[in-house]
Amino acid sequence: MNTPVVQVSIVLKSDLLAIGLEQSLKSKESHLLNIARHSPPQAIKSIKEGKTDVLILDAQLGRSIAHALPDKPHEPKILLISERQQAGAELPIERRHLCGLMPLQASEEQLMESLDVMIDCDSASICPDACRRCALSKTLSPSPPDLTTRELQIFEYLGQLLSTREITEQLNISPKTVESHCANIKRKLNLSDSRELLQAAIDWKRGDWEDPDNPKEG
Repeated sequence: MNTPVVQVSIVLKSDLLAIGLEQSLKSKESHLLNIARHSPPQAIKSIKEGKTDVLILDAQLGRSIAHALPDKPHEPKILLISERQQAGAELPIERRHLCGLMPLQASEEQLMESLDVMIDCDSASICPDACRRCALSKTLSPSPPDLTTRELQIFEYLGQLLSTREITEQLNISPKTVESHCANIKRKLNLSDSRELLQAAIDWKRGDWEDPDNPKEG
């Protein structure tokens, strides 16, 4: 039985990174890969022609390709590469189209492991919620701060730059209740004042937030 060739499209803003990734993939002996470095228009053409199985995509270029993605089972498996440390509350492509996200600073070993999972995956032939159960899909969610459900709602609204009045209207609670929750959030996240709280909420929304209890090495 012939092993199928996996068509891999690399769409990154950094040519140097794209070349390095291409060379790393070419050294893999466990899969038959046909690898191409594409511009967004070239990638769209390849996707529409059904010639892309795996798409390694710069998150900053995601919106330029999102409109061209077909529905399952004909869409490519997509791994976002992001300058952010983690996924934010909003992604450049709908989550249902994505397999996972890797920060630009991830090691080559981490990246190759993620790509192995994607290449080996045959989600179309297994249970419908296989993608949801996949460990790689967890990289598409922002790391949740250690907050209650209500506090996390308020934290997310702050990241969307909603005012106290707008938050009270959204959640049907009083301004004093919002202020009380904000005080709890500041205490739990070791934030000194409202300015630090707002910045932390914005950072979390876009994927730059760092858990003070679990800082990233580096």
